Amino acid sequence: MSSALKVVTAATDTCVSLTEAKLHLKVENTTDDSLITVLIKAAQEAVEAYTNRVLMSTTFDLQLDEIKDCEIELPAAPVSSVTSVKYYDESNSEQTLASGNYFYSINQEPMEIEFITVPGYYTQRFDAVTVRFVAGYANAAAVPNALKQAVLLLVGDLYENRLDLPRERFTMWKQLVYPYKLFY
Repeated sequence: MSSALKVVTAATDTCVSLTEAKLHLKVENTTDDSLITVLIKAAQEAVEAYTNRVLMSTTFDLQLDEIKDCEIELPAAPVSSVTSVKYYDESNSEQTLASGNYFYSINQEPMEIEFITVPGYYTQRFDAVTVRFVAGYANAAAVPNALKQAVLLLVGDLYENRLDLPRERFTMWKQLVYPYKLFY
């Protein structure tokens, strides 16, 4: 089974503000504000990649070539909603599956969509089925403190060490986020 995950609408905010990062770094001037902003985004992306979590609300399309065993596992968490399930029917025309034909639990991680009936779909496409869903915490206040602290630790490390250096295998930020890591 092949799949592709595409961002439809990216998050507009980060889980750590510039003010919070500067306080953590003990930076009082505005000279490095642009750099720190970039470091916040890079650190957040690293935490998201390591944990398979989305820290701020983002809309995704998961494209699949097939549905296996009447279910689809969504490769991001936490999922707040499934917007639609679309598929190309046997005549290669796009259809939207009625929401009554599938169910899911937002509290399940990783989240699976279970199908009551799997529609007949066109098997000669890599994007035969597309699930649009929203993943991420509702706002920065909802992001677990350990994940925010990991972002701050990474920002601090990136700010102080602007060269690539040998690193320890399991650093403090990874210890903080490990309980939140999802394995796919």
